[in-house]
Amino acid sequence: MIGFDTNVLLRLILQDSPIESGKAQQLLESIAPDTPVLVNAVVVHEMVWVLRRTLGWSKADVLSVLQSLLDQDDLTFSHEGAIRRAMAAWEDGSAHFADYFIAEINADLECATTYTFDRKAATHPAFSPVM
Repeated sequence: MIGFDTNVLLRLILQDSPIESGKAQQLLESIAPDTPVLVNAVVVHEMVWVLRRTLGWSKADVLSVLQSLLDQDDLTFSHEGAIRRAMAAWEDGSAHFADYFIAEINADLECATTYTFDRKAATHPAFSPVM
């Protein structure tokens, strides 16, 4: 198994740097078919943050990219179930993707709830507001 940093994944998605995007594509094509490529939870969070905050992508566009990445057989995601549940919550929710992702990872780790001061996040059943 090998892992990709956020910047490698972003170069593959954005194709915005002829040199780096080309190198990222060559790297992907050079990986043996039986070698899993890991995209860990921090990479997913950072990718969403960059696409939304730095590049100004819409929530719908980010969700579409996430779904297409999850559908790729050559990528393996840590906390894939949490990613999918966070995507579903974020699609209609008012909190940030990171909030939902945190709560879903915590749920996977058998947390009964995730306490938060975030009023938007606290409306989701996975959260409990700090009173």
